[in-house]
Amino acid sequence: MYYPRFLLLLPMVAFATDEATFQQKLQPVLKANCAACHTGASAQAGLSVSTLADLLRGGKRGPAIVPGASKSSLLIQFARGEQNPRMPIGAKPLSDAVIAELAAAIDSMAPLKTTAKPDAHMTWLLTKPTPPPAPAVKNAAWVRNPIDAFVLARLEEKGMSPAPAADKRALLRRVYFDLIGLPPTVEEAEAFLKDDSPDAYSKLIDRLLADKRYGERWARHWLDVVRFAESDGFAIDGERPTAWRYRDYVIRAFNNDKPYDLFVQEQLAGDEIERAGGRRGDAGEALLALGYLRLGTWEQDANFDDQLRLDWLNEMTTTSSQTFLGLTVGCAR
Repeated sequence: MYYPRFLLLLPMVAFATDEATFQQKLQPVLKANCAACHTGASAQAGLSVSTLADLLRGGKRGPAIVPGASKSSLLIQFARGEQNPRMPIGAKPLSDAVIAELAAAIDSMAPLKTTAKPDAHMTWLLTKPTPPPAPAVKNAAWVRNPIDAFVLARLEEKGMSPAPAADKRALLRRVYFDLIGLPPTVEEAEAFLKDDSPDAYSKLIDRLLADKRYGERWARHWLDVVRFAESDGFAIDGERPTAWRYRDYVIRAFNNDKPYDLFVQEQLAGDEIERAGGRRGDAGEALLALGYLRLGTWEQDANFDDQLRLDWLNEMTTTSSQTFLGLTVGCAR
């Protein structure tokens, strides 16, 4: 591809201009006031002010100047006393006029063009997932669903064969423990084992999904995520006599196949949805869902109510970001 010659020369011209600005506007002041401590191999804090490259490289605290942005430049911040200790140490502070000239010189420089290296994990985390194509396998007859293809592909890659198919009794126990957390009764086991119809297993799955114990079993996972407890925690650990109402709301949500988006909205803003009107679902359920916001620990004998409320809000923010976004933002408190 052809580029006009002047475009190729622009970075060199910008650097030459900045170098001239350094020599004419910055270097005389730095040499007179800073060079005693910030030159040579033993420069204080690893910062040398001898060259423009030295300032851009900076020291232990980072680059001394940010071309085009004096307010973000450590050199100006230390000279103004915005950072401690004020520079130069043990000498008369620079006058406001001199500092203003240094700042104007830095602002006149061409901003550096930087390309931030993308964070692979954050890119993956914040990118909408798309289903990957199922891999091709040799034993295609073994595959009953796309997940099987991924499992079999890895087995074949390692020269391994799938385990033999589980018998009906093993499948029965697995699905009971998975879906409702309890083993089948003798009568239930006998009924399934005697059912020779092709859809016997599918009918068993449908029956267990319709069982109220399904919600009781799987609600436990959500209740763990949202830190559900029936007491306040801390030393007093007072009882929460109505906490079960939120617990039962979650159980009903699983058993009634509540849409996930509505499930989230009701817990975060059930009262606001009610005010807005035109909402889906039951208004009473939405208000019960707000119990989520009150599930955090609560120190009844706290000395400072204002601090207690702030701690509660911080805890709520941290839990909500982890629960609904999968992000840890607790450090942003």
